[in-house]
Amino acid sequence: MSALHDAQCPLRQHLDACSGRTTQRREQVLVRLMRVRHLVTYGRESRLDLGRLAEVANYSPTHLIRLYREVFGETPVEYASRLRVDRSWTLVRNTRMPIGDISEVVGFESKSAFCRSFKAKFGYTTSEIRRSAAR
Repeated sequence: MSALHDAQCPLRQHLDACSGRTTQRREQVLVRLMRVRHLVTYGRESRLDLGRLAEVANYSPTHLIRLYREVFGETPVEYASRLRVDRSWTLVRNTRMPIGDISEVVGFESKSAFCRSFKAKFGYTTSEIRRSAAR
């Protein structure tokens, strides 16, 4: 029980940001948003379908985006993008997987789009990261 309580403590800050007059209503909103967050984090789709995410939360797409941003400080698409970029860093740094394959795995349309995005986010090219990891 203690471990469960400790695991849920970080959610307390998000609960306070949820809309609703009662604690029960705010908890319901947070559960819906956590379903969306879970689907984005662990879903198998490479491209997000906002309609599907809204359906999971039982909100309209516009309402979902507004609530999600209020509670988590970013939209579901921004969250997915951040996860994608973080995963790409790990794959570039810790694997020998070809860059073209990494770009496919993390959901980019092309290797060049991936490389531009990577450089813009981290300030280094994929080659520079690989060289520094090899040292």
